[in-house]
Amino acid sequence: MEKPLNILMLEDSATDAEIIQRTLLKINGHCTFKLVMNKEDYLEALDGFHPDLILSDNTLPQFNATEALEIFVQRSLHIPFILVTGTVSEEFAAGIMKLGADDYILKDRLIRLPAAIDAALQKKKAEAAIRHSEDVRKQIMNAALDAIICIDTSGTITVWNQQAEKMFGWEAEEIMGKELVEIIIPYPYREAHKKGFSHYLQTGEGPVLNKVLEMTALNRAGHEFPIELAIVSVKQTGGDFFCAFIRDITERKKAADKIKFNADLLNAVGQAVIATDLQGTVIYWNSAAEKIYGWPAAEAMGKSIVELTPVQESKALEADILEELEKGNFWSGEFLVQRRNGGSFPAFVTYSPIYDKQGKLTGIIGVSVDISERKKAAEDLKLMEQQIMEQRIQEQKKIARAIIRAQEKERNHIGQELHDSVNQTLASTRIYLGIVVKKNESIRESLKYPMELVDNSIEEIRQFSRKVVTPLKNIDLEELVRQILYDMPIQSTVANKELIYLVPKELLSDDLKLNIYRIIQEQINNILKHAEARCINISIKERNQTVYINIADDGKGFDVNAKRKGIGVSNMINRVESYNGKATIKSSLGNGCEIDIAIPLNT
Repeated sequence: MEKPLNILMLEDSATDAEIIQRTLLKINGHCTFKLVMNKEDYLEALDGFHPDLILSDNTLPQFNATEALEIFVQRSLHIPFILVTGTVSEEFAAGIMKLGADDYILKDRLIRLPAAIDAALQKKKAEAAIRHSEDVRKQIMNAALDAIICIDTSGTITVWNQQAEKMFGWEAEEIMGKELVEIIIPYPYREAHKKGFSHYLQTGEGPVLNKVLEMTALNRAGHEFPIELAIVSVKQTGGDFFCAFIRDITERKKAADKIKFNADLLNAVGQAVIATDLQGTVIYWNSAAEKIYGWPAAEAMGKSIVELTPVQESKALEADILEELEKGNFWSGEFLVQRRNGGSFPAFVTYSPIYDKQGKLTGIIGVSVDISERKKAAEDLKLMEQQIMEQRIQEQKKIARAIIRAQEKERNHIGQELHDSVNQTLASTRIYLGIVVKKNESIRESLKYPMELVDNSIEEIRQFSRKVVTPLKNIDLEELVRQILYDMPIQSTVANKELIYLVPKELLSDDLKLNIYRIIQEQINNILKHAEARCINISIKERNQTVYINIADDGKGFDVNAKRKGIGVSNMINRVESYNGKATIKSSLGNGCEIDIAIPLNT
């Protein structure tokens, strides 16, 4: 059984409250209402009634919607809050929305209230799904061994995981929204960082992206320490951002400084350590190198390093590395290297110089790390962000479909009201006018034209109602489309109409049938208004779990690239895209128009 919708109403007019309740119960009979008229009852209802939705009047004798909304926001309630009130200014309406209200409805327009509630509930459901996805993402990032920091294109910190908190001493709550350059970049390098960041935003080029680098960073105490850094740029619809994966290499640096070619110490490092002379002949090969590269030390010693572990580097890069080593500097970079079995892997390599007693460069020590897992983690993070974004898009499409459903309900309600209420009134008026004419023949001519106007109004309302009122369940799409073609005005230019319908009835949901019907209805209206066509051909077919709709006419056509007035085409495209479909419009002046639509049935 459907769970009742608990609605908390903050309203001091019992009459208005009853009108609102009746309006909602017409649409959804599963509603439970709680009416409160002051702050104390409001607070008690928030705790005891557990509302799914709050409807609030603007002003009560000793309480108002602004105060109620402030309490709502302080409690971080993830339910809709809708203002239902009399006339308010646009400035006030904008202000109440900024404070956190989901919508506002004027009491003389309560017909909009059910649709507004439906849309707000769907929005909150989508936000809950997004919050869940973001919680999962945070758990994954906090489980990472490296510090992970993300910034947006303004340089503002947006992600700061637990490892970053430990490494830099700043809690995430303290650091979020601040500029990265002012927090961890040492003072001498800040200008260079800003210039490089600005250059990337202008050109899309960044020499430090997708590389593993060594540099220094500042912690909260102002202490500068060495780090290993990899930065990736992530592009997404809502705006690009950058993620940095950071490892504190203070201990590694200390170990490298102490290395004096002691075999026991090198084997204890746990990373592949290889030493060569200046000609590239291996003179040392530790146990970690044996495991990583697959060559026993006994076989590796005396052989050329290029034969044992080929790397992808140019002669120019080799010269640059040697130049840095001759200056007494370290050099680090990423290479794709090869194992003995032919397999390859990405490695981060740090080269340091070997000197003789006279201080002359005699060889090179290379310390290498397999960074396959690290790169995979970066790729997984990127994929996860893409999946979250896709999920957000799909939730937005669900919201769009919910809004369309609400609009259809409102259309039906309006059409039904016009047909059943307004037409009855007009019909009664027509009868009374006829009685007056019979009693007083002298005024027949005076009332003839008003009676014709009444008759025309009745007929126009009937025609309008037939267009907007459609069944919402058990829809016969083929019959609806045939009815559109049959009901075309006799004064139209269309002489030939054809419909091909080849879709099993059970394949299409009622929502999808109704949307396809509205798309076809919109295009036929466009043809009748603008095309001056003689032939209209419509086909609706299903193949491989996709429904294909083709609407073609032989009218005067139009330039598809020209800016068009009206929103008819946009409405059609929006309906198609809300179901993950695609629409293609082909037309040119004098050659009619053809619209091809494909909508997957697994949406």
